[in-house]
Amino acid sequence: MEKDYRFRTYVVGKRATASGSIAIFGGEVHMRLQDISGGAQRRPTVLKWRYHARCTLGVHTQSIAPPEKAQTYISVMPGQEPGTADRTWYNVWHAVCRGESNKYPRNREE
Repeated sequence: MEKDYRFRTYVVGKRATASGSIAIFGGEVHMRLQDISGGAQRRPTVLKWRYHARCTLGVHTQSIAPPEKAQTYISVMPGQEPGTADRTWYNVWHAVCRGESNKYPRNREE
């Protein structure tokens, strides 16, 4: 059975870890994930990630809840439409580095 999800991502914290010509920010994002497959709404899950966004290149994320070793690095190409799998991380980068919220909405977003 194919699953449908609703996503909502929030930047919870942001602090500058480097400034100057290469700005780097670190903090935490929370992702609210809800399974809505089969028309039934289930209780949402909140995933927590630590991020480091290098405002010239991309964003590195690491899962903190649930505690696992999941990590990802996304190279951000400003002005280029991201693929479906990268939309969440592009939104984090745009929110942190450019102050633009929900720049690339997800199709099944609440």
